[in-house]
Amino acid sequence: MKQNIPQWYSIIASVFIVGFLLILSAGVFELVLLEMNDNRGREDYLKASASAEGALELALLSIKQKGYGYFHEIENSVNNEAIILSKDPTDTALFAPKDTLLSYTMDGKTSNYTWVLDPLWYDIIPLFSFDDDDSYSVTTLDFSRVSWLWTLNWNILSNIGWIAWQDNFDSMTSGVLRWYNDSGNTFTVVDKKVGDFLNDSSNENNYLILLNSSSTEKVSYNLKTTGADEYFTKPRLTIVSSGKAWKFKQDLRTVLDNTEYLSILRYSVFSQ
Repeated sequence: MKQNIPQWYSIIASVFIVGFLLILSAGVFELVLLEMNDNRGREDYLKASASAEGALELALLSIKQKGYGYFHEIENSVNNEAIILSKDPTDTALFAPKDTLLSYTMDGKTSNYTWVLDPLWYDIIPLFSFDDDDSYSVTTLDFSRVSWLWTLNWNILSNIGWIAWQDNFDSMTSGVLRWYNDSGNTFTVVDKKVGDFLNDSSNENNYLILLNSSSTEKVSYNLKTTGADEYFTKPRLTIVSSGKAWKFKQDLRTVLDNTEYLSILRYSVFSQ
């Protein structure tokens, strides 16, 4: 005799089967979305990392083109300098969240600087800085040792080869000697103060060279300007470059040692 299956049983079985298929389909769909997001995330992360490296190279190129003492930054916002990938990088109105931004900032310009010199080491400090709008030349300086040692020697060189130095100085306002090249090979010694030397309009791009002549002891120093709106360039500056793509942001921190790149100046004359 033929057995009749209740209709409600078939309906329940169909619901379970459809529910199982829905759950299975939703799970597969979620896996596909996760994989797509993961791939998109990797792509955006690579874009952000590449943009951060590009921002660093752009900062270094700007310094190389403009010279030591150049100060500039690209703001982390939608602007013509920061946009590198979009429908039209020259039109900020066309920027979309999926597009890529770069930015960088640097801390190379200062009016007050403190550092510690290792034994038999030196610092080279450009006594000037400039940006796209203005230039800053130091005409007044206040120099002091934080740790008092008599092993810190110094001189100042300008772009035309002028040299200023003094033994065991307490203040950079006191008298110094200046050598200058007269008629090619003739050198004349002239008494001159550091302030007068820095205020001499014929001296441009002055560099302060400091040498710790001790073979065992470290020496700390502080250098600051006392004039209004006067800045010098740090011997070591930090560049923070950034890249952003969608939700991903990559930052790089790079220290640029000007002393290393200006190391030829360490062979200038030091008093002993």
